[in-house]
Amino acid sequence: SGYTGSTSCSDINECLQNNGGCSHYCHNTAGSYYCYCRSGYRLSSNRKSCIDNNPCLQNNGGCSHICHNTTGSYYCSCNTGYQLSSNRKGCNDHCPFAPLPRDCQDVRNMGYTRSGVYTIDPGCGSPLHVFCDMQTSGGPWTCSHYCHNTAGSYYCYCRSGYRLSSNRKSCIE
Repeated sequence: SGYTGSTSCSDINECLQNNGGCSHYCHNTAGSYYCYCRSGYRLSSNRKSCIDNNPCLQNNGGCSHICHNTTGSYYCSCNTGYQLSSNRKGCNDHCPFAPLPRDCQDVRNMGYTRSGVYTIDPGCGSPLHVFCDMQTSGGPWTCSHYCHNTAGSYYCYCRSGYRLSSNRKSCIE
């Protein structure tokens, strides 16, 4: 099989007829042939059909957080609060340069128990000086933008383009 002729053998190229029954590629060999697949696919047990190779099933595709299988490929993504690193597989905290607490509760969790002005960063790179009232278990800060500590008190002030509202704590445009 795979040859033709009565006195001498000539190879039959099985790939010329219906691609040898291969779903992707057919490679003729002397007296036979074999099927193979495009990148991202693997040969099924019938040795002719190609099926998606789903790399997410093995080691999460190398993704540190979330692996998304697509037809013949895949991509990685990250959980909320993280960004995909330059290798497109790892995830970095989206605020790697800001080791600041995100709110007054974080300040309390860092071991600070006295009410006062602290620097927090709720928005990755937008630090605020706020008054944290630790009597409310590290509850919300008092000033919406900035807080200036004074002897026995404090006052709030706002970023450029905003003004202090009548409650003397909130900033409005």
